[in-house]
Amino acid sequence: MKIYPQIAALIFSVSSIFAGDTMLVEKIEEIVAEAPALSNTAGFRELVSAIKENPTVTIDGSDQANRPAFVGLQYVAERALTLLYQEGKITPLVGVIHTDAPATPLCTEGDISEGLVHPSLLNDEQRLDTVKIRVESMRQFLESGALLYALYTDHGLASRSEEQLNIFIYQPYDNLHRFHLSKIEGKLDNCYSGATYFYRDSEQVTYILSFRSFQANSPTDGAWTLWLGKLVDLPASSQCEISERWEAIHSFLLDNQIHIPLI
Repeated sequence: MKIYPQIAALIFSVSSIFAGDTMLVEKIEEIVAEAPALSNTAGFRELVSAIKENPTVTIDGSDQANRPAFVGLQYVAERALTLLYQEGKITPLVGVIHTDAPATPLCTEGDISEGLVHPSLLNDEQRLDTVKIRVESMRQFLESGALLYALYTDHGLASRSEEQLNIFIYQPYDNLHRFHLSKIEGKLDNCYSGATYFYRDSEQVTYILSFRSFQANSPTDGAWTLWLGKLVDLPASSQCEISERWEAIHSFLLDNQIHIPLI
């Protein structure tokens, strides 16, 4: 598996001044330092390094190449946000999973039931592990008391088994809010597939961490993207990139009559 063949597949959208969250990046690095198996995943460290310098990082490549490092970083980011929230360094913390099918980690207790992932992942240990580790990070996120919104379409709902839907529906968290995207016909557009996290630091600065990524039951080749930055007082060069993502996700939520605290 090569996530950055000669680093050529990594496309940076660089700003001269990055308005990202140093605190979050430092917490991510702390976790990575204690997880040698994850940090040895091809391309993972390059991706972590990239978010220090860039408000937006896009990886263009195959699902097999992109998923282990990218979803691995999402796992670490969820853990980092949870720890910062528990330490009182960020509040509130809100996560929004905007995917076609109900969120994969919320449809399993850790086992890979039939149909949970695409057959191509079953013999790919690194990609399969991305499903298992996010079961852990998402439970930790919810157990911290942070708000989590899980969005899904009719199309995606039909892809889940009765067993998977029962696990999703009966998750025992009052801070988990499930939203059916009833206005969307067919499959959710790939540009919206992923997850977005909003939070404020002790100085009341609001940040956005957003992923364009794809579910394990629908592996997708192409561009996977990460955004990290402030929602206010951005330098012009990075404001465009962060604000465009913010506007896209915010408009998408409002169009579907979803109103979320903080945003």
